[in-house]
Amino acid sequence: MGTVNFMTSEYLTLSLEPFNSDLYLEDGEVNYNLMQIDYDEVHEEVNAEIEKYDFEFFDVSIEYGYYESFSLMIENLFPELFDDWTEKQDAIKEVNNSLKPLLTACAGLGLVNTFPGWCTGYEDKENTLKAIDAAASQMIREIATIPVYEAPEPEKTEKVA
Repeated sequence: MGTVNFMTSEYLTLSLEPFNSDLYLEDGEVNYNLMQIDYDEVHEEVNAEIEKYDFEFFDVSIEYGYYESFSLMIENLFPELFDDWTEKQDAIKEVNNSLKPLLTACAGLGLVNTFPGWCTGYEDKENTLKAIDAAASQMIREIATIPVYEAPEPEKTEKVA
């Protein structure tokens, strides 16, 4: 019986596909030393991309797989109520101006949309970019459903003469 290698993120799971074809030796065996170097190098590059952004509404982190590789985890930190319309707009801007560019950059570094499970599936870069667009749209739809706190107008008091 196997085990699930990757954690599952809220919107999509991007991970580095283990065992890409460059890691095989002539006899068909896996070059584990090269594999570790590859993972470490991409891990550092992804971490450098994450550090370029200051997220308020999302937690983006790297989680190591049970066996090998790692995945990018995305969790929302949305409030129950937005304080005002500006805060709601800021959340949408964070999706479009920070999170989506980060995910697209990570896809350029070799991370692909992953379907964790007993038999993990990996998509190619083109389908990964489509999945990133779909996830960003889902996040924006979710933000749209969160209400905005609107303070009631103060009661008017009559002037006493």
